Amino acid sequence: MYTTSKKSFKMVIFTLLTVLILSGCNLGEAKSKIFTSENEEIQLTASSSWKKDPTLATQSTLGISQRKAEKYAMVTKTPKTDLASDATLEDYKNVFLQSSQSSVTDYEETAQRETTIDSSPALMFEVTGEVTKIKIHYLVALVDKPDGFYQILTWSTKSGFVDHKEELDQVIQSFKVLKTTTEQPKATNTPKSSSETEVKTSEDGKLEITIPKGWDDKVELMPDADIQAMNGREEEYLVILRESKSDFADDFSLEEYRDIIIDNMAGSLINANVSEPKKLVINGMSALQYEISGEMDKLKVSYLATIIESDNNFTQVLFWTLLNRMENKREAFAKAASTFKDIN
Repeated sequence: MYTTSKKSFKMVIFTLLTVLILSGCNLGEAKSKIFTSENEEIQLTASSSWKKDPTLATQSTLGISQRKAEKYAMVTKTPKTDLASDATLEDYKNVFLQSSQSSVTDYEETAQRETTIDSSPALMFEVTGEVTKIKIHYLVALVDKPDGFYQILTWSTKSGFVDHKEELDQVIQSFKVLKTTTEQPKATNTPKSSSETEVKTSEDGKLEITIPKGWDDKVELMPDADIQAMNGREEEYLVILRESKSDFADDFSLEEYRDIIIDNMAGSLINANVSEPKKLVINGMSALQYEISGEMDKLKVSYLATIIESDNNFTQVLFWTLLNRMENKREAFAKAASTFKDIN
């Protein structure tokens, strides 16, 4: 009886091993986990020690991390309707670079290569730099799909990147689009109370504006800006530029200043379209407000521009976003512009 039981036990073990081999299972696969975006559009696969990251999720379509080990991954999508009809993967990379360079100091790119991810053309490269004074090393993939471009951003600290690079690459290679969709990324709610806003002030303390809380002002959207900030997840940007009236003729008018600004902006856009200006009074100052839209570096953008005249200055308050998002953001941009103050 003992011998028979022992043989039976060995047979069970052999059978289990055979099933495991035939089914293609292994220890590594058993420990992996599939992460799917909330809209079930995309997925990433990573070790089961990774988790969905709610903080990254507010900035992306899908965000996962292993925070104790300083490993992160997030995916964002740019619908092709946001870009010029002839935009290429290289054009999309230029959009990525411009956005990244405004928030990453000492930006340096290396090791670009063409590849295929999820059966689609892709570019991969590495980026190093500092974000909020932390040295970061990114492994980036940009993927060209029929309905949009996907940005797969993975990273670790600069010191830990070498140890994690292979795993980050595996996460990128696991990327899959499960379904096509034309829906835009979900927008966060517009702040409803003063506790959800904050005041941004120029370095000399003479200009200020109230905008939704959480916008990043440690960016360089324009080198000479007096105030600048962005909400990257929502594609919302702000620049305030002040010019002394002493640089212009004594009888130079607000309308003449507006015409110069419109000419400059329209000259930098393809297929520029300018709305009729509205006359406003903002905190006792005369102002003109208009919209200008067009294509810049293959990206369709729209600006809400408010030109303001104070006793000593002409000031541009420029909010902008993607063209097809302006309709939902116009009211919030105009409300924020109305809080502008020039403190003499």
